[in-house]
Amino acid sequence: MKFLLTAIFVIIAFLGSFAQLQTAPNRVDKAAFFDKTPPLKDMPVIAPSKIDNGWKDGIIENETVNMQFGNNDHVVTDPNSVQSENGSKKTMGPIINAEGTGNVNGVYPPDTDGDVGPDHYFQMINLSFAIYDKDGTKLYGPVANSTLWSGFPGPWAATNDGDPIILYDELADRWVASQFAVSTSNNKYYELIAVSESGDPLGAYYRYAFEFNDFPDYPKLGVWHNGYYATFHMFSGNFQGTAFVAFERDKMLIGDPDAQMVYYGEYQNRFGFLPADIDGEGPTDDLPCYFAGIYFGGSQDLEILEMNVDWNDPGNTTFGSVQFLDTDAFNSNINGIPQPGTGTKLDDFASVLNFRLPFRTFEGYNVMLATHPVRVGTKSGIRWYELRDEGAGWYFYQQGTYSPDDNFRWLPSIAMSSNGNIAIGYNVASSTVYPSIRYAGRTPDAPLGEMNIQEVEVKSGGSSQSGINRWGDYACMSADPVVDSVFWFTTEYMKGSGWGTHITSFDFSPLQEPTANAGEDVTLCENQLFEANATATSQLGVEWETSGDGIFQNPTLLNTKYLRGNGDLENGSVTLTLTAYGFQPDWFATDEVVLTFAYEPEAMAGDDMTVVAGDVQLEGMAENAASVEWSTQGDGSFNNTGILDPVYSPGTNDLNTGSVTLTLTAFAGDPCGEDDSDNITITFGTTTGMALLKSDDNALRVIPNPSQGQFRVEFNMENAGDFTLRIKNLTGAELYSETEVAEGLVQKSLDLSDWQKGTYLLELRTGKNVVIEKILIK
Repeated sequence: MKFLLTAIFVIIAFLGSFAQLQTAPNRVDKAAFFDKTPPLKDMPVIAPSKIDNGWKDGIIENETVNMQFGNNDHVVTDPNSVQSENGSKKTMGPIINAEGTGNVNGVYPPDTDGDVGPDHYFQMINLSFAIYDKDGTKLYGPVANSTLWSGFPGPWAATNDGDPIILYDELADRWVASQFAVSTSNNKYYELIAVSESGDPLGAYYRYAFEFNDFPDYPKLGVWHNGYYATFHMFSGNFQGTAFVAFERDKMLIGDPDAQMVYYGEYQNRFGFLPADIDGEGPTDDLPCYFAGIYFGGSQDLEILEMNVDWNDPGNTTFGSVQFLDTDAFNSNINGIPQPGTGTKLDDFASVLNFRLPFRTFEGYNVMLATHPVRVGTKSGIRWYELRDEGAGWYFYQQGTYSPDDNFRWLPSIAMSSNGNIAIGYNVASSTVYPSIRYAGRTPDAPLGEMNIQEVEVKSGGSSQSGINRWGDYACMSADPVVDSVFWFTTEYMKGSGWGTHITSFDFSPLQEPTANAGEDVTLCENQLFEANATATSQLGVEWETSGDGIFQNPTLLNTKYLRGNGDLENGSVTLTLTAYGFQPDWFATDEVVLTFAYEPEAMAGDDMTVVAGDVQLEGMAENAASVEWSTQGDGSFNNTGILDPVYSPGTNDLNTGSVTLTLTAFAGDPCGEDDSDNITITFGTTTGMALLKSDDNALRVIPNPSQGQFRVEFNMENAGDFTLRIKNLTGAELYSETEVAEGLVQKSLDLSDWQKGTYLLELRTGKNVVIEKILIK
C-alpha cells in the first residue's frame, strides 16, 4: 500500500506539472555575439593540451541528479521483450575501421561525437576534434576545440570547456559544431555554435554565442527544417531542470548576426530528453520539432513533446507535451558496468535516452528511433524503440531489448537507413571482457523487436579504467547521406593504456571472405621509408610480416610504414606480406609486395695520368647508376660522352695549357635523386715524362702504318716493369689486350689482316702513363 500511495503521488505530481508547460517561451534572445572566420584550414591551430576541468565536477554530480527519479528496482525488465540470442544473419563487417582521437587533453569522459557528410567524417570529443576523408584518412587535427572559436572576442575567449556536438545538416549541406563556455571572465554561461559557410568542413564558419543564466550542461542538438533544436540540463549549484531551446537556423545559415534563440525552461521533472535530428530529406515544413524522453516512475512512459516556433513573432511559439507511450517494462538500475581486474564500475547512463533521436520521413509515415540501456537479470542490455506516425499520432511500431549473452551492453546509439535497416552501436564489458565496441542491426524483413544482424566486434578492449568511473557521455550512430545503406559509428573504448576512440563504417552486405592487396612492387632508395598503399575488404583486422630484418611502425595498420634493415640492404630486396583476417576463424587472404633498393650511385673517373699529346683512352667506372656522362673543363671532345670508356681528343687549349680536368657523373636512378661525380686530370707531356719509357727514343713506333693488317710495334722500357697493349675501335670497345713484363727494347708483331678495314686506337699503358697511336687497316 505504501508503494501504491507513493506511485500515485508521483504520477499526480508528474501529471500536474504538464499544466505548467508554457505556450509562450520564457525567453527570446538574440546571439550575444557573431562573427565569421577565415577558412578553418588557414586559422591558427591550437594544439591539444592537458587542461584542468575540475570546475565541471564541482558544478554537477550526475549521481545526485539520478536520485530525483526514484528507484525502479522493483520492476523487472519484460522477459518477452528480451532477445537472448545473437542474430543469425552474418554481414560483411566494417568497411572503414579508423582510430579516432585519443585522450590528448587528459580528461574524463571523452564525450565522443561525430557525423558524416558527402566527403568527410568530422569527430569532436573532449576537448579536441579531427576531420577525416571517407577512406578514414585524417585530413586535419587533432586540434583543440577552441581552435574553431579562436579570435572570437568575448568573455568566453580562450575557454575550451567541453561537451561538444558536431552535426551534419543534410538539408543545407552544412556542418554545425557547438561547445559550452563555462569558465568565462564574467561568470556567465554560453553555448558557442559554429555553422559552416559551405559543405566544406575546412572552410569558413559563422560563429554565434548564446547566453544562458545557468550552466547549460549535457547539451543535445538536432537538425530540423526551421531550427537547430537543443536540450540542456540546467544547473545553478543544484539541478534546476531541463531547458528546451531552438536556434534560428535560417539566419545562422546565411551569417545573419540577428539570429534568435527561443528558450523554454526550466522543467525539473524532465531529464535526459533529446531533440529530433533529421536524416534524409526531412518532413514537410509545417511539421513541429519533436522531443522525447523517458519517465522513471509508476508507468514508465516515453513522453513526446513538440515545439512549433514562429520566428516572425517568437511570442506565438507553442511548446508542450503531446503524447505518452507505455513502454515494455524495464529496470534502469544497472548499478555500473564491471571490468576485469578492478572494482571500478563504469557509468551506465541508464537513466536517459542516449544520443541521438533520429527522425526519418517515408512515404505515408514518419519514424523516430530511441535507445537506452536497461538491466536484464544480473547484466545490462540495449532497449530500443521504433516509433511511427502515420498522421494520427505516434505509436510504438516495435521495441526490443538486445541482450544475447552474459556481457554488459551500454551507451548505445541508433540510426535508420532509407531502406529501413536499423543499426545500433554500443560498448560491451564484463568481469572478463575489457570495454570494447560492437554493433548489431536489423533488416525490415526481420520479426518485429528482433535484431537479426549478427553482432560484430569493431574494436576489442585492451585494459580496464580504474579509479575513475566516468564513461560516455555520448556516442553517435549516423546514416551516410550519400551511400544511405552505410552507417558510421564512433564511441570510446579502452586501449592497452587509457581510453581511446574509434570510427567505423559498415553496411549489411552479406558476409564475404576478405581480400588483400599489398600494393605494387616498388624501388626505394636505401635510406627511404616505405609507406604502404594497401587495400583490404571484409577484414576484421590485418597484419604485416617481413622476410627481412626491418621493422614496421605498426604491423596491424593497413597502410603502415616500414624501415628496412641492414640485411634487407645486403640482399637488395625484401618481401612484405599482408594478411587480412576475415570474420570467420578460417577466413584470411594474403598478398605480397617486393621492395627493391636502389643504392646511391658512385662515379670513379680513374687515376690522374700523364700522356703524350694525342687521343686519350678513358676507363671510368660507376656503381648503381642509371646512366653516366663525361664532361670536360677544356676544349677537347669525346667520341661518346655516355659510356664509361670513351676516347678523349684534346683541344688546342688543352695542349697549350698542358692539362685538362675531365668529369664523370653517375646519375641516380628513380627515385633516388643524389647524383655523384668524380674528376680525372690528364697531363700532356713529351717522351721525357714517361717514367718507364726510354727518353732517347720515340715512345711508341708502329711500322708500317697504315698497312693491310701487318704491324710491328716497338718501344723501349727503361726499367723492368709491366706494360699493357690494347686495341680498341673508335666507339671504345676493347678488341685486343695483352700484358707482359719487359725491359729494354720491346718488339711485337700484330697480325690484324682479318680485321675490318678502318681506324683503330693502339694504347700502350705503363703504370699511370698512357700513349695512344691511331692505326689504319686499308
